[in-house]
Amino acid sequence: STVRPDFRRYDDVDAVLDLPTSYFYDELTSAYPDCKCVLTVRNIEDWWRSIRRHFNVRLPAPPAGYYGLRARARRYLGRCLRPDVRRDFIPFRMHLRNYVYGSSTAHEYLYKKKFQEHNERVLAKIPPSRLLVMDITAGEGWAKLCPFLDVTIPAVPFPHEDRTPSSAFN
Repeated sequence: STVRPDFRRYDDVDAVLDLPTSYFYDELTSAYPDCKCVLTVRNIEDWWRSIRRHFNVRLPAPPAGYYGLRARARRYLGRCLRPDVRRDFIPFRMHLRNYVYGSSTAHEYLYKKKFQEHNERVLAKIPPSRLLVMDITAGEGWAKLCPFLDVTIPAVPFPHEDRTPSSAFN
């Protein structure tokens, strides 16, 4: 018999994003046949710079104060998370990277290949009526997203985080 994931935890959830849920788009769309999917795309070189920052691979020297802020954030998270969660987080993160990208360390060729393959699989699998492809780094936001979700455009600016390579440490 085939092992099937139990997605009941998402029964009353409006949206999921990022890893690990984005890795299971196929299973989630099968479990929730009326759900809609948003695939965010971006220039692969910009994505690579972002993923390197995210995975703490050394880049050119960050602005003054960056490491102090990072240390304060780690101390804060350390106080917020249970000891068992703190202990298990790093091994989980390494396992997740290995599972999704094929390596726990940021390997440029491999990570870019997995990024492209993921986007191609999503585009091939999800019917166009259920899929919105948008590039928020190019300025796409509420005007594209809200009609797809059949919701009113909010009166607040779209949250553009990490929009360009120059926002590396903003």
